[in-house]
Amino acid sequence: MALVVRQLNKEGIWEDIGNLFKNRNFILNLVAFTFLWGNYITFRNELTPLFALQFNSAEISIIGIIFVCFGAIACYVVGAFLDRTKKFIFTVRLISFALFLVFAAGLFVLPMGNFWITCCFAMLGGFANVPILPASLQYASTLTRSTPPTVTNGVMLSFAQTFSFAGSLITTQFLNFGQDYGLAFMAGTILIASICVSFVKAENEKGADLKFSVLTNEDDEDDEEGDDTEGGNSKK
Repeated sequence: MALVVRQLNKEGIWEDIGNLFKNRNFILNLVAFTFLWGNYITFRNELTPLFALQFNSAEISIIGIIFVCFGAIACYVVGAFLDRTKKFIFTVRLISFALFLVFAAGLFVLPMGNFWITCCFAMLGGFANVPILPASLQYASTLTRSTPPTVTNGVMLSFAQTFSFAGSLITTQFLNFGQDYGLAFMAGTILIASICVSFVKAENEKGADLKFSVLTNEDDEDDEEGDDTEGGNSKK
């Protein structure tokens, strides 16, 4: 199969980035991804101050391992689901709302200080949080087909990493007042993400995605036609 790689805009990378922010759905998806992926990094950074008064170092490490491992498993599950259905908007919304419910519940169950309940929270939180990476990045690529995926994904990850840095500092300050305050801050950012994705318009998502290659930002149909042409020429 012929592989066609989309080149950078001749006007420069800043032109590509400027075009991204002309797309309303991209901006909403960007805000949601920034808060959700930023929350994932923030939670990992804040594990020790979040649970230091409840558990020892070994137990906190186990909680972190569960959070990361179940997130990795969820990525494979969600990736397979998206590959079959192409329901990117549905998946991003489901992840956002599910994660908000998990962290909202955490406000009530984590203060109990029960290790096994906290492990269950980490399992559900990781499973709901990490899949935003494949879901949101792939959806962004379908929205910005005139822009290389490297630029689109780079912008989104840059925003998320920046927020995670600020979010970790802010969460640390809230934790000085108590565990509830830090959890409330994280739950609040997830709620903002959920509100943003609820305003994303699902226009022609199914039809556009079915024939779209996220890897090359080109139509699969075009590649197939190219293969047929090459085959025809070789036969001649």
